[in-house]
Amino acid sequence: MTSLLSLPNETLIFIFQHLDAPDVGRCSQTCKRLADISRSETIWRRLVKVRFPHVVKYVIDNNRYGCLGCRALQIQNILVTS
Repeated sequence: MTSLLSLPNETLIFIFQHLDAPDVGRCSQTCKRLADISRSETIWRRLVKVRFPHVVKYVIDNNRYGCLGCRALQIQNILVTS
């Protein structure tokens, strides 16, 4: 049987992209590697687009593309600590 931790980072990021925010937060609390992977901007960009489309609309409407990742990390911190 293959362990989850034996998978490459790219595969884990792909898997995490299909979880909801609380589940990503829970995974991040299991070990350092998954915590590092859970901070991937790729994961949080998708979660923000799906869960907080109004944030994405604000970013697009105000030409603030660079801050989407920052907002995603702020939202991650809120969701993980909630």
